[in-house]
Amino acid sequence: MADVQNKKETIKIKSSELVIVRKDEFPALASNPIDSVPPEDYSRIEKLASWFVLRAPLSEITRLSNPSCIHMFKSTEEPERGSRTEERLKFESTFLKSEHINCTNFDFVYRRRAVKPSLADLELADNTEKVFSNPAERAVVFVGKNQNNKDDSCIESICRHVRNAFAHGRIALKHINDNPYLFLEDGSCPTKVIYEEEKPKGPLLEVRFRMLIKLSTLEDWYEALLSNTVN
Repeated sequence: MADVQNKKETIKIKSSELVIVRKDEFPALASNPIDSVPPEDYSRIEKLASWFVLRAPLSEITRLSNPSCIHMFKSTEEPERGSRTEERLKFESTFLKSEHINCTNFDFVYRRRAVKPSLADLELADNTEKVFSNPAERAVVFVGKNQNNKDDSCIESICRHVRNAFAHGRIALKHINDNPYLFLEDGSCPTKVIYEEEKPKGPLLEVRFRMLIKLSTLEDWYEALLSNTVN
């Protein structure tokens, strides 16, 4: 997502304030090759990937989307920023509390500078094997803007980042206590960044989303979205 999505943040940002990684490196996947996962887990991943890439409720991303399944999670309050509390509560009720997930483990941030400290707080500071050492389901989600320049809802933000993680192959799976967990990462090209040292070579990614989640939880979210679709 381009920086234009956050118009208030026009000043340049130091690289030390962001989490910038190389696009061609993803250590968590290197340690847990996706082709080595059990066939039954791979089939489950394929089903989710197909839906999020082809059918996610993001009409500006895919022509096959059905945005109606997202409407119940949008706020009716104005102004837009004043609606965040209401729609966050809807997200927690439908997607977190129903899965017995600690709501404080999901942080939605609206400023680029807020991503790095939030990742550190939730033990998502890097994308290595280390992320699987804590089995708590958790995420840091940068909230972008849709085609109408309005903030995504919480679940729209999740769908957008999960879709990108699947589409770009930035996913890794590992069994923790016999339960398959997915680690997903998404980001965008760093813009308006002041590099304090020499700029790293190669394509770079400014991380704006990391999530560790049970595969079964993501499947439940998928089913919840389908069940709320209005044809």
